[in-house]
Amino acid sequence: SSPTFPPPPSFDHLELHMSSREKELNRLSRLYYELGPKATGEYCSVLANELSRNRYENESKEEFERLVSYLRRFASLCEERSHQAYNHGKSNKLQRLEDLLDDQFVRDSGDGSDDGSGHVGLLFVERRDTAVAIHHYLRKKYREGNSSCLRSDVLVRDASHVFKYTNSKHKLSQREQDELNRKSEEEWLHRVRRIRDVLDGLRSGDINLLIATSIVEEGIDIAACSFVTVFDCIKTTKGYVQMRGRARQQRARFFCFDDVNPAAENPPVRLEHAKEVESAVEEFLRRREMTIVPLSCPRNAVAERIA
Repeated sequence: SSPTFPPPPSFDHLELHMSSREKELNRLSRLYYELGPKATGEYCSVLANELSRNRYENESKEEFERLVSYLRRFASLCEERSHQAYNHGKSNKLQRLEDLLDDQFVRDSGDGSDDGSGHVGLLFVERRDTAVAIHHYLRKKYREGNSSCLRSDVLVRDASHVFKYTNSKHKLSQREQDELNRKSEEEWLHRVRRIRDVLDGLRSGDINLLIATSIVEEGIDIAACSFVTVFDCIKTTKGYVQMRGRARQQRARFFCFDDVNPAAENPPVRLEHAKEVESAVEEFLRRREMTIVPLSCPRNAVAERIA
């Protein structure tokens, strides 16, 4: 079972002007329980620096300053709890993800090399904030460890609108924009990535782990992909086929976190059930002697469940 962390700080007293801000902070609370205080706190620190006022909804300067103050307090509290908590403030789910990635990029090289052992992976998550937070956490972790074995990037819809507003154009003046060099632009966590640039990075080896939402599930082909991991369960059998189909390499592997809640109103699809449906469809096509190639990945790709 995952460790129980103390609740995040309340924001009821902030007197936020917009309900959208409350929704954003509720998402941070959910992130806190899913990933733990360590990753959430590091993400809050970035948000406090990159977030700008929502002038489109007339957010006042005072309201915005209270919000930023809350984010910094949240980050500080998370850092304190990370030092005190079990597993350094990481949820079991985040720890299992780290172990899985280490298996693929570090231990699997076998020769002590620090280049990621030639693997290229896809990590599917359901929410944009989860994708951005995990990317920042992994990037920070491996940089601090002076390791280049894992080089991640993130691809989500409207990255600069995960919170309103995290686009550097909203935060910086025109003069500051003009002075912003390329390196600083690349360090901006919520910058908008062009799909072509990200795919070029995967092909060149500059990136070997892409963290993404359904923007990739729905059809972008990554020929070098050697493993796919689903962090937030399988929602539909169709989604399973599309995600597993991203693993194009021979002997590719498919991992799925097993946190299905049968009592949920719309419970996710179990991996075993999705595999059964896929097999039944393929058998039906064979019996019909159709020549249509199934959408699934090669038959030798192995699907594995993560408890």
